Amino acid sequence: MPTTDFNNPGIRLGLLPGVFGVSVDPPMELILVPLLLGAYFLPTVIAFRRQHPACDGIFLTNLFAGWTGIGWLAVLWWAWRKRPH
Repeated sequence: MPTTDFNNPGIRLGLLPGVFGVSVDPPMELILVPLLLGAYFLPTVIAFRRQHPACDGIFLTNLFAGWTGIGWLAVLWWAWRKRPH
């Protein structure tokens, strides 16, 4: 016969349900989601601020390969590279 665990709330609603095994309360998501998105797109922000000639390519590479970690580091390096004069 199945037992019920009253300490387990069951299905969690929100944007980050159990990411990396961590359960986050919805008010905390209002802080974490923008913070994580800002960190993810940091290379793109740097490229736009430095007026890098390849801003579009940096954004697209960041968007599609940034999740790999190595892709994110490569895009960060690309955004910080010295611009040609």
